[in-house]
Amino acid sequence: MSDEITVRDLDKLRERIDVIDDKVVDLLKERAELVLQVKKTKKRENINVYSPARERQILDRILARASDGNFPLNQLERIFTNIISVSRSLIGELQIAYLGSKDTFSQEAAVKQFGEAVNFVAEPNQEDLFLAVENGSCHFGVLPFSIKVAERLLRSSASVIAELELKEKSITAPYLVLGTVLPAVTGRDKTSLAFVLADRPGILSEILEPLTERKISLLNIQSQPLNAEQYLFYLELRGHASDPEIKLALDKLAGYCKSFRVLGSYPLVYGDLSSQIAGGA
Repeated sequence: MSDEITVRDLDKLRERIDVIDDKVVDLLKERAELVLQVKKTKKRENINVYSPARERQILDRILARASDGNFPLNQLERIFTNIISVSRSLIGELQIAYLGSKDTFSQEAAVKQFGEAVNFVAEPNQEDLFLAVENGSCHFGVLPFSIKVAERLLRSSASVIAELELKEKSITAPYLVLGTVLPAVTGRDKTSLAFVLADRPGILSEILEPLTERKISLLNIQSQPLNAEQYLFYLELRGHASDPEIKLALDKLAGYCKSFRVLGSYPLVYGDLSSQIAGGA
């Protein structure tokens, strides 16, 4: 039997694709109707339009469902990010600040996180981006992580509410999403914090003790001298700041510090799509 597809077979395949496309459109219309019902509830209960934890759960579930198929997962994530973005715009329009000018990695990161159905605002420098989020002229801000960003967050009313990576661009530093309302617990979270300590022998073992004695996983630690006597530390932990054991550890850690702040608790991002699937998404 020949494996060649005849013109007649091709027509039949195209007819089946047309039927599937019609189903997709009908389902998107149904999804929009459900979103409008969600809008009424969110407005009545004064719930935020954007929920990074909920959106991450949606994407992880979809990627897990599609993991045994032929559709490229990174493109599927992009498609559903925009479906979510358009659906979100039915509830309320978002203003998103990103660092730099158009066609930069920061803008690409902002589009990856929020989709295209939002208003993007290019902020020329880090301070302007922080001020836009802090004063409410923008709902959220997107910028690459650096220890300088952690230092600015230490004295900010904004917090880290999400994190994303541009792995396909060979960029190692993650991008942070800043906002003023912390996301809900997902059960797969990361907490970041920054604090200032006086430099003295044995200080690192002291600050790690509250974490190690409660078996809290440390994901990242960075430090930078602020002056001849003080260091800024940046830590990332596995778990949510509201977890009782983490809260006890952070309370003890704060007692050592001159300045201390939990920068945010937000959904944990795995290194690539395959590990997201393997992680039980």
